[in-house]
Amino acid sequence: MSINIQNSHHVVVIVLGDVGRSPRMQYHTSSLLQNKYRVTLIGYDGEDLIPFLQAKGGTTESKLNVIRFTPYSNPS
Repeated sequence: MSINIQNSHHVVVIVLGDVGRSPRMQYHTSSLLQNKYRVTLIGYDGEDLIPFLQAKGGTTESKLNVIRFTPYSNPS
């Protein structure tokens, strides 16, 4: 099964770790935004995003939705 991204309007980028420490996924997200896709970026909270994504995430007309969360830690 192949997915044709050209026919999609919304892309979800999932980072299995701190989003801010994953520049490659941030640059993929930036590229998708620059090509007019709506993007949801999901990953752990931590370091700041690159400036381009920080600027895009703070606007009301933004096509970027960022979901950051703290990973569960089991108390010993």
